[in-house]
Amino acid sequence: MKINNEEIDVDTLVQQEHFSFLQRTKNGLMLNENEQMILKRYGIDYEKYSRLSDIVFEIETIINESYGYEVDDLIDLSADLAERSYYSEVNK
Repeated sequence: MKINNEEIDVDTLVQQEHFSFLQRTKNGLMLNENEQMILKRYGIDYEKYSRLSDIVFEIETIINESYGYEVDDLIDLSADLAERSYYSEVNK
């Protein structure tokens, strides 16, 4: 397959972390494997939450308490989950 005039293998795209598919957790949240790994790395037990917005609040607490430590992956995850939360949890 060609994308932007570059030959790309579909199987390679699917294996990349930003193309990992969402999976339903025990409590009904939709998270992909990469998001689950990041949450585990920072000690966030996503299984105890039933809403993405609650996880975002927990992430923001950790970010605010990081005191200059490198948490770019957590910042990016917070933004992604906040956007997904907005579209799935907010009544419009």
